[in-house]
Amino acid sequence: MELDPPIESRETDELIVISKSSTDEYQIREIELAQKELANRNFSQAKIDSKYEELLEEEDKVFQQELAEIDGRRFSKGYYRDFIDFFNFFKLRKKNNVVYQNIFFVGLLCLWVIYHNSNYLLIPIKDLSIVCITADILITLSFLRFYKNNFSLGWALLHNLTIGLIACYLFFWTNDKFSSKPTMTKTLQIENVDLQDSHRRYDRGLEPVLTVNIKGIEHTITYRKEVTRTALNARQLEVKLKKGFWDYWVLKSIQIVNNE
Repeated sequence: MELDPPIESRETDELIVISKSSTDEYQIREIELAQKELANRNFSQAKIDSKYEELLEEEDKVFQQELAEIDGRRFSKGYYRDFIDFFNFFKLRKKNNVVYQNIFFVGLLCLWVIYHNSNYLLIPIKDLSIVCITADILITLSFLRFYKNNFSLGWALLHNLTIGLIACYLFFWTNDKFSSKPTMTKTLQIENVDLQDSHRRYDRGLEPVLTVNIKGIEHTITYRKEVTRTALNARQLEVKLKKGFWDYWVLKSIQIVNNE
């Protein structure tokens, strides 16, 4: 029975593989013919063994490359899944009877409180951002294995960003409440007065925005439209402030000085 294709027409590398194979993979006759053909091509056993090792190394390289490509595709799919999951705010995420959306909404509430008190905020936004991102990264790294096992890593970063907002609020709050420094009263010159749209749907109007310099910090204070006339005629503000626990100034109260 002739082999198809004939042994003589086959590549040397294929013949080497056949000659080194067991009878589970090839017929004994095919192995013997491969060995005979290699001898005809002046391949000694040492040369066959050396070439066979090279072929095994090449095959292993190809296999490792294919594995890397498969892992890359898996990562891409996992990343895409995490990206979609990242924005799925209403998916219930619960562990040990703790609903993680609750912490998310507490973080948003803290952001709203900071924004609502922006007239009294003398901590630079850049510094608050550093506090927020640092808290996010530290919490994620501290519980990395937990988040990987129970939630997607992308969602964990988003969730911990809201913990960062809570950290911002605590930084803002403790700067005031933990400070034992005395409160001082200052009269400040108003450097500029602008008008801006209130952007409130049911209470549109122009709101006065006053710019003052507080301890080297250019600070803007926004008033409701009801005091626009008073603010436009004002030249000075009376403020009460103190040095905060974290060494940032705390603005305790603001009052327009009536120069009339």
